[in-house]
Amino acid sequence: MKTIRQSAMSSIDTLYGTLDGVSFHSQYSNGETDGCKLSKKNTLATPYGDFVPQYETEDMGRRPRKPVRFHKSGAIKSLPLQRQTLVRTPAGSIPAELVTFHENGAIKRVFPLDGKLSGFWSWKNEFDLAEKTTLRTPAGTVTARIIAVRFYQSGAIKSITLWPGQQASIPTPYGVKKFRTGVSFYENGALRSFEPLRRIVVPTPVGMMTAFDNEPNGIHGATATPCSSPLTAR
Repeated sequence: MKTIRQSAMSSIDTLYGTLDGVSFHSQYSNGETDGCKLSKKNTLATPYGDFVPQYETEDMGRRPRKPVRFHKSGAIKSLPLQRQTLVRTPAGSIPAELVTFHENGAIKRVFPLDGKLSGFWSWKNEFDLAEKTTLRTPAGTVTARIIAVRFYQSGAIKSITLWPGQQASIPTPYGVKKFRTGVSFYENGALRSFEPLRRIVVPTPVGMMTAFDNEPNGIHGATATPCSSPLTAR
């Protein structure tokens, strides 16, 4: 059960320092903060850098002021950033407007952009703001405009989701292939799935099959075409 509290202005203590200018916060049953909205500038010190949580909306492309979320243990869970900031990750530095964390403190997801789509702000407007990012993956480097990157608790990269129209190449059990939409990996670094840019024929236990999706809507890096044969991590 969660308790919701609202006040004109207050401060709360967290594992990462004191947050001032709290205009709203909710609590878990154990008294730990579940989430809070901020109305002034704060800086949170984390193992991945010092971050300024979102405290105001600067333009129509950003979402309304979002709360900072915490796990019941007090560890940070979701951190919307005031401005796009470079985040140090095991895959390299990634520009981010939103970062989420596992309860053990490891990064879970990084979103370079966190815009609000509306009749005045389309995904194409958001895409125009996206910059190419280079990531170190078990299958080599991937450079593209990225929607999100997901990590295991161990820090190993789990999946990459690309913007529409983006592509990159990776080695697969069927040779070097270009993929779109996304790619995912097992925790040991083996290739788990990818969405092929072009139609490919792959061997399966029931014979040769064609892998391709004409309209991969709703697909992201973790739901791309599975690999029937693992790619050993380098």
